[in-house]
Amino acid sequence: MKRSDQQNELESYWNDMSESVGEPVVAYNLGQYLGGMDTAGPLWGLIFITDTRLFFRHYPQENWFASIITNRRSRRGEEVAFELPLSEARLSEPPARTLLERLFSSRPRACTLSLPDGTEFLFSVEHTPERFLTALRPRCRT
Repeated sequence: MKRSDQQNELESYWNDMSESVGEPVVAYNLGQYLGGMDTAGPLWGLIFITDTRLFFRHYPQENWFASIITNRRSRRGEEVAFELPLSEARLSEPPARTLLERLFSSRPRACTLSLPDGTEFLFSVEHTPERFLTALRPRCRT
């Protein structure tokens, strides 16, 4: 698949997702749900935001190797989806990592989205977290 074909496919996917959720997706990334909701974590999936909501989607997996090495009940075949309103949410981020922590730690930089009803969504964002968090911050309550 050519780069332009991949880019067109990616744009088409996010346009379809925008239609599906009813408003434009403004930022997206690979993310990890770490816990806080009724579903046990960690789970890998797509994390994305619109102007008013944060979404997390974990899709069914068919990775036989992961099912061998994990000690958790298999989630193959189960889609997990969360949708959280951002207007009253508070975003908590850990302090920036030191150079040594960045070099020698593989732990994800965990963030928490807290809602007024006490619900908490713990997550991390992979690859380019700052770009995603920059889009998320102004949409949350300070």
